[in-house]
Amino acid sequence: MAVEDASILADFEEKEKSNPSPRKIDGDRVIYASRKLKKTRQHGRPTLCDFGQARFGSNTYSGDIQPYIYRAPEVLLQMPWNEKVDIWNVGVLTWTMSQKRHLFYAKDSEKKPSDAHHLAEMIAIMGPPPQELIQNSAYATDFFDGEGIYRSDLPASFADVK
Repeated sequence: MAVEDASILADFEEKEKSNPSPRKIDGDRVIYASRKLKKTRQHGRPTLCDFGQARFGSNTYSGDIQPYIYRAPEVLLQMPWNEKVDIWNVGVLTWTMSQKRHLFYAKDSEKKPSDAHHLAEMIAIMGPPPQELIQNSAYATDFFDGEGIYRSDLPASFADVK
């Protein structure tokens, strides 16, 4: 989203000057830790950005993409993926924007990202994934038994998913 109050960005800049974000140099790239912005009273218009990870065409890819709470099941289960994961992203983002809360929390009790919790939330809301999805993911064996049954306690209902 665009920021309508420029003082928020000026404050961000001053904090970065006085206390720079931690960073890591990886080859020819510099990776910076995130720094939160002050909350705005009103969001501006949505802005498309960050095309550095864009993939083109109908090829198949692997590896992590998408913000964690918006990850498609194929990405979460470390499977090959294609442009169809973008539709998942649009759906989950639409939920977030219309309901003013996230569809998935995807974190454990210590507030750390958790694939197990993410999958449990997906199953609680939509039911179990198709058997072929489970069978085609080596990583799925960490979460599902040979019959495709999830190996953890699930929230009892949609209302229990936080």
